[in-house]
Amino acid sequence: SMTTISGMSSKDIERIRAPANLPLWKNVCFSAAGGVVGATAVYPLDIAKTQLQMDRTGKYTGLFNALNTIKGEGGMGALYRGLPANIIGIMPEKTIKLAGNDF
Repeated sequence: SMTTISGMSSKDIERIRAPANLPLWKNVCFSAAGGVVGATAVYPLDIAKTQLQMDRTGKYTGLFNALNTIKGEGGMGALYRGLPANIIGIMPEKTIKLAGNDF
């Protein structure tokens, strides 16, 4: 068999690229978990973006300043305020999108 530059044979590469044949319930759980992790990772950026868009007084000078100011005024929790409601909406959406990709 042919070997690629990385040292992996083309058969190994095809095995890696092959879809995982997971049961539907696992696929749904992993898709929901992926949506929660993704939403949690970017949520502080979304909070800062929203505050920057609403800032008419020049309170913030940029993204990192907004993040630091929000954290300074309300603690780390302020960067995640509203996350549970966001996750309730994101879980079904990501589950349908990600689990649906395997069909």
